Amino acid sequence: MVSILGVVSPFAGTSLSATGGQQAQWSARVELVCWQPLDGDPVARRLTLRSTARPRDEASGLIAGFTGYDVVSCEHRDGVLLRRPELAVPPPRLAAMLEQLRRPRTVGHRLGEFTYTLESDAFDGESDIDGPVQVRLNTAEAATACRMLDELADALASGRLTRRNLADRAVTELFDLANDEWLDEDERVTAAEFRRRMVLSEITVDDGGDFEAYHDDGELFAGHVILVQGTLAEGPSEATLAG
Repeated sequence: MVSILGVVSPFAGTSLSATGGQQAQWSARVELVCWQPLDGDPVARRLTLRSTARPRDEASGLIAGFTGYDVVSCEHRDGVLLRRPELAVPPPRLAAMLEQLRRPRTVGHRLGEFTYTLESDAFDGESDIDGPVQVRLNTAEAATACRMLDELADALASGRLTRRNLADRAVTELFDLANDEWLDEDERVTAAEFRRRMVLSEITVDDGGDFEAYHDDGELFAGHVILVQGTLAEGPSEATLAG
């Protein structure tokens, strides 16, 4: 058994997950952004602890009431949470590490400036992609963010990722759905009008090169988001509705 003090992540720091089976069992999860063994040095590395499977109310009781940046004492064995954490006072070195981790970090690129915060657990910024678009890079590492931006820039320059081909994918998969199931007879639109109404608002990229492009739907789907997915290496591959 290992006893540690840790800081609960402000980004989805606690959660429950079902483990399946005929009688549903649940596991509690706690994610720490930094932590320190009681007899050791602080560690600036994320640590995820999970409980064994149990009824939902018991699993929920292990993590109820904790919020981001709470400092908790935990006991675990090989990442298995052994009991409910308890609120604690951070030792000075752990508090200093947390203060450093909470400072925003910015990387510069020809696509713009992107800033990492613990709250988002990502680098966020705005790029000009035939108009302003919010871009989120799902990584905590500056070097990885720069590589992802290089890959995004290459996809944009090569034409693999454009507003036009994102809209083309959405038209291919969602145009008939809009006219047949979402719009009244007097509201039906042409493909050109469909493209005009959908507006790209955000692109998220993960470190494996997958992307999701979020579009305002222009009331084609009663306010749902038009989501186009694909890879930076190959371009858009799928369109669906979200939100």
